[in-house]
Amino acid sequence: MIRRKLRGGQDGSRRSWLWTLLPTVALLVLGGCLGQVIHSAPGPAPTTVTPGDEWHAVTVGTTRREFLLHVPPHWPPTQTLPLVIVLHGTHGDADDMVDRTGMSDAADKRNFLVAYPNGT
Repeated sequence: MIRRKLRGGQDGSRRSWLWTLLPTVALLVLGGCLGQVIHSAPGPAPTTVTPGDEWHAVTVGTTRREFLLHVPPHWPPTQTLPLVIVLHGTHGDADDMVDRTGMSDAADKRNFLVAYPNGT
């Protein structure tokens, strides 16, 4: 079996893990920040967010999309924060990405919001 060496001497089996994680690591850091509330398309009133993990949903067309939002514990609601969206791969979901990535811990240390959407 031929194995290609990756940077740092890792073998090819590591490559598939990296490609699985790449969509997550290639996070979409949005310049738009969440203020005190999450605004969605016209519909129900905005939802106020509080520190911790909370499930939210937005309806796109006729499809309801759910996401887990992590808000750092020391976030003053008057401060806007960057939002990082963590996408999962084919066989994952939002809860899985929370466990795999450690992004919520990073958000607590570096003061940013994290959204973990559930895809279909």
